[in-house]
Formats: sequence, structure tokens, C-alpha cells
Amino acid sequence: MFNPAILSGKMPFFCLSLFILSLPISVNASPDRTLLNDAKDLYFKKNYAAAEPILNQIRTCCKGEALYYLAQINEHHQITNNPAQTLQLYHEAAQLGYEPAMYSLANYYANGIGTKPDLLTSTDWLRRATHLESTKSEVAVIHLETGSPLNPTSNWQKKAAQGDTDALYQLARIYDEGVLASKDVKLAASYYLQAAKLGHKKSAYMTGYFYCRGIGYSQNVNLANQWLTIYQNGLNCQPSKDKP
Repeated sequence: MFNPAILSGKMPFFCLSLFILSLPISVNASPDRTLLNDAKDLYFKKNYAAAEPILNQIRTCCKGEALYYLAQINEHHQITNNPAQTLQLYHEAAQLGYEPAMYSLANYYANGIGTKPDLLTSTDWLRRATHLESTKSEVAVIHLETGSPLNPTSNWQKKAAQGDTDALYQLARIYDEGVLASKDVKLAASYYLQAAKLGHKKSAYMTGYFYCRGIGYSQNVNLANQWLTIYQNGLNCQPSKDKP
């Protein structure tokens, strides 16, 4: 099964001399949180029959979390599992801003579960989830021994200057996701394009995606299709109602 996170290159940055500190931002609980927690407790005990009516009662609460667990129940129910219905529940939860539903939705579109495979829409939702994840945390990179702050891009920049396509791709991701440096989609687009011109296939896909969605560039379907075809023959730019 295709994992859209593989395409994004979503992986931890780690080095023996680095320590990454994530500081979560608190979120206020919703009025129906007690009911939701009761339903989740039943869900994790696999008492789906008892959890489902509670979740239906509060299905629009908690920024999509109740809908997400309804989708999970539907997904894991061996008899009544309906992939198209599960996809719809994930979509409703994602539209309400629930991040795990966005990742599930990205997986469904990437693998054609309950719908035709749609890699571009999968990437739309993966990017939305990544953006939410980056806004929930403040990230600092420090030296383990001295505690002094470090520039997380310096190592990649040195390698990129030597034409290392993986380094160019990692720099593109850093500026695209805005986690280890300030978000700059135009700079990300430039790094993706440099890597793509040197034959990096994931960067070719992202360059095509950026042109298709008008991210970092003016939208250009012809250029989008040229790069998307390099990544996967027959992959074409299609409009999205859910532009990230």
C-alpha cells in the first residue's frame, strides 16, 4: 500500500550533535469533551456498538474528532465496512480541521480506497496536515553539548551547493513546511526545481504539483503536466476544490 508520507519525505531530521525541542501549544477543550472521551474509551476497548451512538450524538463536536472515530469504527468493522462512507466521514472530519483525519484522507486518495486514486488530492491533504502540525509546535535546534542554537539548514546548504539532489530536496521541504526555518514557498519551489532538473523524481513531482496548484509560481497546467509525467507516466494536473 502506498504511503503518501513517503512521497513527502516525511522523516525526522537527526544528528548526534542536535537536539530538537518541540513545545506544544495548548488547546481549549470543547463542551462535549467528556462525552467524546467516554466514546473513545469504549472505542479503544473495541466496544464499537456502545461508542457509535455517542459519537453520532456529538458528531460535529471537537473540530472533527468525533467524526474521525466514527470513520475509524466504520473502517475496522469487518461486516459493515463501506470504504466510500468511511472516506466521506474522514473528509467531513478533515474539513472541520482534525489533523489525523487529513492523514487518513491522504492515504485513502493515494491508494484509491473508496474512490479513484488521486495523488494530487492526497498531497493537498497531506500538506494541510503538515501545515497544522507545524503551527502547533515551536521548534528549536540546539547543540547537545553547549546548548547554543544551530542553523538547521547549513549542512544541507553545503551539500546542495555541490549538486546533492537529496540535500536540495530536504531544503525544499524545510522551507515548504516551515518547521526548521521560516516558511517560504517560493524558495521551496526553487529548490524543488533545481533538484528536479538534476533528476530527483520526488522533486519533479513536487515541481509539477506546485505548478498545478499555483504554489510558488503562477498556475501553469502545461508545465505541471511536463513535470508530473516525469514522476509518473499519465499523471496529469487536475483542479482542486481544496487548495492547501
